[in-house]
Amino acid sequence: MSYFLLLILFVFSAFAEDIPSAAGSRLDQEESIRFQNFTLLAHKQNYLLPVTYNFKPNNRPYELMRSRGSDAGLDRVMRIETKFQLSFKFPIATNLFSNNDSLWAAYTQQSYWQVYNQNSSRPFRESNYEPEFFYLNRIDFRMGDFKFDAFAFGYIHQSNGQTELLSRNWDRIYVMMFFSLEHFVLSIKPWYRFTESTKDDNPDIEDYMGFFETRLVYRNANWTYMLMLRNVLKDDLKGYREFSVSFPLNRNLKGFFQYANGYGENLLDYNTSTNRFGLGLVIADYL
Repeated sequence: MSYFLLLILFVFSAFAEDIPSAAGSRLDQEESIRFQNFTLLAHKQNYLLPVTYNFKPNNRPYELMRSRGSDAGLDRVMRIETKFQLSFKFPIATNLFSNNDSLWAAYTQQSYWQVYNQNSSRPFRESNYEPEFFYLNRIDFRMGDFKFDAFAFGYIHQSNGQTELLSRNWDRIYVMMFFSLEHFVLSIKPWYRFTESTKDDNPDIEDYMGFFETRLVYRNANWTYMLMLRNVLKDDLKGYREFSVSFPLNRNLKGFFQYANGYGENLLDYNTSTNRFGLGLVIADYL
């Protein structure tokens, strides 16, 4: 799939004008403000979806807890819930080995809130916490208007902060590459998971979360379309697909639609297929 997306970008490059790339423009903006006081830069998207609808809510973890005499906290997962993501980063150092590199720290939190579930006291059903460190190096390599903008090498720890049967976590190192044209950005992110030295709460997580993810983003007229794909490239594909659209509402506010389908939307549901759509607001977009 990644090679197919690269082919698409090469085809567009044959007809594109000599205009700065989409990813390059975003990186230029970040460099211009990264050392201003009290500044946190957006890392991934920051959004709020007050209403999402999941056609396949996952009740199995709570049923298993009740069967073993534990307090499950939820009687039953409602199909309608609130989902939001907070993600920011800040620079630690620059110009380490060249004039174009930097070291960053980042944090992303994605939460699922059963705010409409009165019977269970409106709990947060799941939150995924993702601290991250990465090295970024900007590249100025062009083939016509097709550009290799940058690569990153990083470490991620992701966990849901829960205990017993609901605990999920994993640690990864990754390489991420950014390619772009005027309106398009393609990122490819393969990773390697570290095996757990103690008890592993989710030993089969790679069978569902895979070994890489790729994103294709198109931005034009203040509308942004993003497709994220993740799977393990096996015969029994347990892939994940996430499509989103952000659109202008006024000068500083954008609407946001998201559709998620497949395995691994979050850690608690990593081995359960999700089919969800939601509508809300995006505060900081990908581009």
